[in-house]
Amino acid sequence: MRSSTRNCKLNKHKIRTVATIHFMIIKVKFFGRCRHAVGKEEIEAEIDDGDSVATLCLKLAADFPSLEDHFHTLIFAVNAQQADWEFTLSEGDEVHFMSTLGGG
Repeated sequence: MRSSTRNCKLNKHKIRTVATIHFMIIKVKFFGRCRHAVGKEEIEAEIDDGDSVATLCLKLAADFPSLEDHFHTLIFAVNAQQADWEFTLSEGDEVHFMSTLGGG
C-alpha cells in the first residue's frame, strides 16, 4: 500500500492540515470486447484501499468511456478466481475484465 501526504495552508492564519491518502496499485487485463473498448491489453490502476470491483469499473470508465457500454456483459476474475461486483480488491491483485460471449 502506498501513501500520499498533502499539506494545505488555509487563509492568513496558516492552518496546516495533513491528510494521508492510502492507495494501491493493481494490474488490470482486458479480454475480447473489453480489450477493443479500452484499446489496451493491460494497465496498472491506482485504487483506494477498500475499493471494490464496481468502484474500479467506475474509475476505469472515466478514463475509457466506451468500457461502460460493456458493463451489462462483464465477467470478472481476481487472481484467477471468478469475482463479482462487490469483491474487495487488495494491493497487487490482478483483475481480468471479460465480456460474455453472445451468439445464436
